[in-house]
Amino acid sequence: MNETTSEISPERIFEAEQLLSRPIDELYEHLGKELGERGFPEDLLRAGRTRYHAVLTHCRGAICGSETIRVMCTSRIAGRNGQLVCIVADTIMHTMGVPVPAMAIGTILVLNGLEMFCQNEWR
Repeated sequence: MNETTSEISPERIFEAEQLLSRPIDELYEHLGKELGERGFPEDLLRAGRTRYHAVLTHCRGAICGSETIRVMCTSRIAGRNGQLVCIVADTIMHTMGVPVPAMAIGTILVLNGLEMFCQNEWR
């Protein structure tokens, strides 16, 4: 996957920026709901976190191996987080090959620290 930022629609960047403004626990709950989990918010959080970690374990090589993601992550351009979420989400969808709530997962990863997630691969 070698998407450039010029290929990302303004609508997708807007969606990513909206997700970036939400509390992180709300994003985990969203993942839990996407999985069909029902019950208390704690159950949704747990299911969402479990799914998040499972997807990232599967996609780590593709995410951290992407030169586009590395360069964008280390740049200091305005609005880069929204663009990063979109590129990471596309990488996740491409790598997983099955539908997953990739925008939410990408948003959580950016909020949690993409640089830290890939620090071993980017040394």
